[in-house]
Amino acid sequence: MSNGPRIGIIGAGPVGGIMGVHLANAGHEVFLADVIKEHLDEIQINGLSLTGFHDMNARFSADRLCYS
Repeated sequence: MSNGPRIGIIGAGPVGGIMGVHLANAGHEVFLADVIKEHLDEIQINGLSLTGFHDMNARFSADRLCYS
């Protein structure tokens, strides 16, 4: 757990995913919520990866993912 803000992102699609990875890699405590459970299951197993100019990956434990 970080000492910084706790950030919840509703929607782990393209925009929410990019924000989540950057914020998590910056050391913030990030929670992701999405309506597609299979998407969150994959994030829990493999993390969330961004590729391009700077490749990065962020891991999210089950207690940081919310299916709604």
